[in-house]
Amino acid sequence: AICVALLIWFAQRMTRVMLGCRPDKLEHALSELAAGNLAVALPQADPDSAVGRLAVAMENLRQLILQLRDEAQQVGDGVTRLKKNTDQISRDTHEMSEIIVGNVATIEELTISINHIANNSEGARETIEKTSQLSSESAAAVRRAAEETGRVQGAMSGVGDTMSDMARRSNEI
Repeated sequence: AICVALLIWFAQRMTRVMLGCRPDKLEHALSELAAGNLAVALPQADPDSAVGRLAVAMENLRQLILQLRDEAQQVGDGVTRLKKNTDQISRDTHEMSEIIVGNVATIEELTISINHIANNSEGARETIEKTSQLSSESAAAVRRAAEETGRVQGAMSGVGDTMSDMARRSNEI
């Protein structure tokens, strides 16, 4: 019985040495880890023991998880900024398209106005040409009328002389 007790004691001691801590403390920490509690610390153990190496692996894993969480947060922040920028670009593009539509309408109105002006200019040119021609014709008619008036005046002067002469002869008779 003493041998069996010594053998059990020796097996427990060897298990504790190999593990690096008491099995009940390790079992409690592993149960917490299995439940999802990543903040649980493994019992203090010799770094060369199984639990010590597991503790190093857990700390490396915890650091990796923290780094991934930080990087995921940065990615999330980047996505948020990107969405804001994309939304702003979308709003700006919509505003620009409205401005462009307005500019196109204005250009179309200007084009129509220019066409009207060009058409009116052609009509004005034709009117000016006709007016110029009519003015030339009127000037010629006025010249002819002045010449005719001069002839009529000359004739009237002659008639006046003849009448005066007739009046003087009438008095003489």
